[in-house]
Amino acid sequence: MHHSVDPPKRVLLVDDAQEICKAWAEVLQAEGWIVDQCYDGEAAREKVEAFDPAVVVLDLRMPKRDGIDVLKDLRSSRPWTNVVIATGHGEEEDAIKCLNEGAFAYLKKTVSNEDLLEKCELARQAVPETLLAFHQWYNALPDPDRVVYQTASSGTISGRQLMEEIKRQTPIAREFLELVANTAAELVIQRL
Repeated sequence: MHHSVDPPKRVLLVDDAQEICKAWAEVLQAEGWIVDQCYDGEAAREKVEAFDPAVVVLDLRMPKRDGIDVLKDLRSSRPWTNVVIATGHGEEEDAIKCLNEGAFAYLKKTVSNEDLLEKCELARQAVPETLLAFHQWYNALPDPDRVVYQTASSGTISGRQLMEEIKRQTPIAREFLELVANTAAELVIQRL
């Protein structure tokens, strides 16, 4: 899928095995990825917010907070960020649980560099274009609490409230994203 709003080649590596993070970072950087790292599940939350990756490569078994909890948090708070699980401890049940919780892919840490690169690129390209465009729009707002939009029911909603609706995937969020997509389509047609 080609995006007109291309997801950035930004990946966060979250693994308590620092030597693995460093090796994968070198591989990804050589292919043009911007890479950041953290070494426990608790640090992942702040690092994701500060770094804003398109993809997170996440270990399952880590100190302070395990990968399943981080995965659940990312799926509920950042639908535009895809998660690739990479673990040395996983069993088939772990893989099924992770995929059911919304992981994009599940890899063993013995993964080849080529497979790691391929999964990261596929995860980056799989971000829904509408969600990515909304995320970029939101980040460009000068003050999300003071930027207000009309809803179909003639109410108003702030940019920050709208972001929370998007994260929870509510009817208001679907209405807004559909409106944005329709408006974008009209603009494209007008340019043709």
